Amino acid sequence: MSLFVKSMIAISIAGVLIVVVYILKKMQEEKEKMKCLKSRRYRLLHILVPKNNDKAPVSAEQMFASLHGIFRPDEKWQEQISFEIISHNKFIHFYVNVPEDLKDFIEGQIYAQYPTVEINEVEDYVSEKSDSDYFVGAELILNREDVYPIKTFLNFNVDPLAAITSVLAKTSDQEEVWIQIIIRPVSDTWQDKGVAYVESIRSGISLGGNIWGRLFKGFLGLLGDIVRTATNRSTEAGEASEIKLSGPQDAALKGIEEKITKLGFASKIRVLCFADSITSARAKVNVVSGAFKQFNIINLNGFGIGQLYTNKNFYELYKKRLFLDNGYILNIEELASVYHLPNTTVETPNIVWAGSKKVNLLQIYPLKAKLKKEML
Repeated sequence: MSLFVKSMIAISIAGVLIVVVYILKKMQEEKEKMKCLKSRRYRLLHILVPKNNDKAPVSAEQMFASLHGIFRPDEKWQEQISFEIISHNKFIHFYVNVPEDLKDFIEGQIYAQYPTVEINEVEDYVSEKSDSDYFVGAELILNREDVYPIKTFLNFNVDPLAAITSVLAKTSDQEEVWIQIIIRPVSDTWQDKGVAYVESIRSGISLGGNIWGRLFKGFLGLLGDIVRTATNRSTEAGEASEIKLSGPQDAALKGIEEKITKLGFASKIRVLCFADSITSARAKVNVVSGAFKQFNIINLNGFGIGQLYTNKNFYELYKKRLFLDNGYILNIEELASVYHLPNTTVETPNIVWAGSKKVNLLQIYPLKAKLKKEML
């Protein structure tokens, strides 16, 4: 056996061992993470907004900026908060699921921006739902790398919340729609990815594709450099090639530069719809997900719908508010665009406002599955 063959065998064995060690390490890390997440306790808060609320989405942006204060640099797995909008018995409710030990802090930050709201701790509406109902769920994904921003409330002529609540208001007696936006703060190092991305595009280096594609491109680039050097065709040291970008490309890079100037949260958005059949539930998921396409910009970013789920596992992920992967980064302006409390410009019917006659009953019996509509 030649020395070359022996070397290749040794390298292959070493590579396999490295992969096995990496997989075992990740499995152990996931086990520790699940143990940590399951040990945490949460409280569900029902938020009631007065109908004369005049707070614009910028108030929510300031709220999210304050909530970033729960970030702990020495914490391996950051605390998470779940902001939720649901339609039950045709009525629209706003909830926040918060860590038990941060309940007072989070309530304080909500009151700081929305001083006239009513916040009540209630039973979890998810636990009141029958497992026998037909449902379809999906996660919303980004169309591009998360360094690219979505369209935000600053670029809307009307409140983007109105389009979402309008879809939730159009449900039948047998239908329910649940929207869950889970966030956890991240350190400012996520901005480095955006800086590197902009610099790479301006210098003509593509960061797209998977890691193998990047390695292959890098290898080709290295060969090209060797050939140019051998033929004395290399450019002089310090001389950089000028990359001319189109208008949309240049605007996209400026959008990235603007996005990374603000605080960011790892985010995950889930949609879960219940109906009298799988077909109806699937159709409702597509409609609700379609409402988020108002945040899409062709040369920047936007939302798309991921895989559709009809199994109990997805229901459990929603119920336990599990956020196991890295999600995608949304900054505070983007989050405020997707989730903020309704104001006077949102004229959607059936929003449960503070002072409504149906409020007290729903607080005492929080979303009982058998609650009769006529009782309201």
